[in-house]
Amino acid sequence: MSSSSPPARTAAGTHAVLDLDVFQGVGPCLRTATVVQLDTAASALVESPDAALRALERVLAVNRLVRGAVGRRAYREEGAVLRHCLTQLGPGCSWDRLGAALDELSDHYRDTLADRAFSITRSWLDDRGDETRSSQSVQDVIDLRMTVGAARARYAAWDPDRRGPRKRAARAVPNDLATVIDELAKTYKQGHRGLRRAYDDGRVRDFRRWHRRVRRLADQLTLVEGLDTALVRAHRQLLCRLDRLLESHGDLARLGEVVRREPEAIADERERTLLLVLIERARVELQWEARPLGRRAFAEDPDAFAARLHAYWLAGLDSP
Repeated sequence: MSSSSPPARTAAGTHAVLDLDVFQGVGPCLRTATVVQLDTAASALVESPDAALRALERVLAVNRLVRGAVGRRAYREEGAVLRHCLTQLGPGCSWDRLGAALDELSDHYRDTLADRAFSITRSWLDDRGDETRSSQSVQDVIDLRMTVGAARARYAAWDPDRRGPRKRAARAVPNDLATVIDELAKTYKQGHRGLRRAYDDGRVRDFRRWHRRVRRLADQLTLVEGLDTALVRAHRQLLCRLDRLLESHGDLARLGEVVRREPEAIADERERTLLLVLIERARVELQWEARPLGRRAFAEDPDAFAARLHAYWLAGLDSP
């Protein structure tokens, strides 16, 4: 990152690896990866909801890898359960992220700001986060934990050679990494298209959409160790850097929306104007820093990307 750019946050949490060894079925690996992530989510619901949210996002990313194999009905049903959990966790995590974004912005411009600049805004964000968490009853937390636990039980009981997490709906996942590669290629194609749209239009919503696709591809390539060549590792690291930049960009955009919308979130109009100017400046810097990374991450034609992954898989099959 250039010295002029606001720092992007480092990724939190740990990744469970979907180790797709050529002698091991894709289904058992999927089961292991999802169970580990759901265990992470369940243990982090209260103390670290952001880590729980990221773990559930990774389960969704893995589910997408096999949606064609297990069937759309099973994919949609499990996805609906996981998205419900994300919806419950999201508001509290959002205020924490906005507070962290303001801290990073203030630190980046500390040489030009007065002491305790934006302290009223920081306290206001903390209060909103506390209010959101306090509004969640003990029963809400219990229900959320039970929902995650029930999903975990379904995946733990999955017989991948026969049925998926919902016996009446899901099909078996074949022992063929090509099934996963096809979905990886679709995610890559979406990210490839999202890059062009974000910079052509420059709208916040296009950058948010592109960020979701970048993060999904980064999660999928992180979890799929059966494609762990040097080139895939480098691509994965590039996507993770891009993910952090776009996360910071999106959080700053949301912070700006809150500052514009909420009069009590700021000390006075002069400070509001200053904060909005700094937010916009930092967002532009992040956009320019993300652009070359995005071009490198999505330099290949989507069909060429898929062909390369298939070649890696076939080379692995031919290895002793």
